[in-house]
Amino acid sequence: MKRLVILLLFVFMIFRPIDIKADEFVEEKGSITIEYFDDINMEIPVEGSSWSLIKIADIKTIEEEFIDGHKIIPLLDIDIDSESTAEEILKFIDYELIDESNINLTGKTKDNIALDTYHKTTNEKGIAKFDNLDYGIYLGIETKAARYHLLTDPFLVSIPSTQDDGIISKVDLNIMPKGILAGDLTIKKEVYGNAVSSSTSFEMELELPKGIYHYQYASGKEGYVKDKDVVNVSANDSITIYNLLAENEYSVVEKIANKDGYKTEYRNAKGKIVAKKNNEVVVINGRNIIAPVNTGVGMTLMIVLSICIISSLIILAICIYKKRKDVIQSITHHL
Repeated sequence: MKRLVILLLFVFMIFRPIDIKADEFVEEKGSITIEYFDDINMEIPVEGSSWSLIKIADIKTIEEEFIDGHKIIPLLDIDIDSESTAEEILKFIDYELIDESNINLTGKTKDNIALDTYHKTTNEKGIAKFDNLDYGIYLGIETKAARYHLLTDPFLVSIPSTQDDGIISKVDLNIMPKGILAGDLTIKKEVYGNAVSSSTSFEMELELPKGIYHYQYASGKEGYVKDKDVVNVSANDSITIYNLLAENEYSVVEKIANKDGYKTEYRNAKGKIVAKKNNEVVVINGRNIIAPVNTGVGMTLMIVLSICIISSLIILAICIYKKRKDVIQSITHHL
C-alpha cells in the first residue's frame, strides 16, 4: 500500500510519519471557510477581518524517498487542532506585529523561503471562503482585526482532515475563530482661564492593557503607544487610542496636575475598557492670574489724567460760583 507523508517546507527536525489511505484521494482539492461571529448563536457577524492562509506542507502519495529533489521529512506527531502547535509553526514564519490589531506577513519563512499564501476578508455575513485549495497543511493567520476587535490566535488545519484510523473525513473545512473584543479610548483636553495658552501642551501618563496600540490625534498625527507611555495633548485637542482589550483597566494622569497655579479636574480618568465603544476621558485645566498694580508709565499717566480732571472740575466750580454770584448781584441791583 502506498504511504502518504507530509513534505514540510521549512521545519528541519526529526518527526514521526502519519499514514493516510491514499486511495481515498479523488480530486485533491478542498476549501477552508472562516465563519466569524461574536456570539455562539451566529447572529452577530464580524465584518472586515482579514485572513491569510499559508501552505506549510504538501501531502503526497509516494513510494520513493525523494520528491522533486526534496528530501522527505515526515510530519511531527502533533495535534493539528492544538493552538500551541500553530504558535510553534508561526515562529518559523517571517512577519511583523505592528500592533494588537495588525500583522504584516512577507509570504516567506525566516530563512527566506517563499510560501504559497492566500488572502481573504470576511464579508457582511462574517464569511471568508478559501476554495480550490490543494491538499496540504495550512496555517491560518488573522492579519488585520475587524473594528473593535483584537487579533485572534492562529490555527493549523489539514486538507483533507482525517480520522484516527487514517480515513479521510473531510475536504471542506469550517473554522470559527474566537473573537477578542476591544474598545477605544479618547482623551480630551479642555482649558479655561486668562493664564492658559491654546498652544500649551500637557503630558498625560497612561496605564493601558498590555500590548501595542495605534493612536491618532484629532489633528491627524498617528503613532503607536503602550502601557506607561506619556502622550502630549494640547489645549482643546484630543487623542484616540484604538482597539484596547475590553474589560481591562485603564487610567490617565496629567503630570502637572494642580501645579504651577493650575486647577485640574477629571472625568472618567479611571475605569474599564467597554467593548465596542469609545471610552472618553476629559482632563480640564484652569488657571487665572490677577493683574498686578501698574507702577510704571501707566500709573504716571493715570495720575496726570486724574490731576487734569480734578483741575477741570475746580475751574468749572469756580466759573459756576462766579456766574451765580453775578446773577445774584444783578437781581439785587434791580430790587
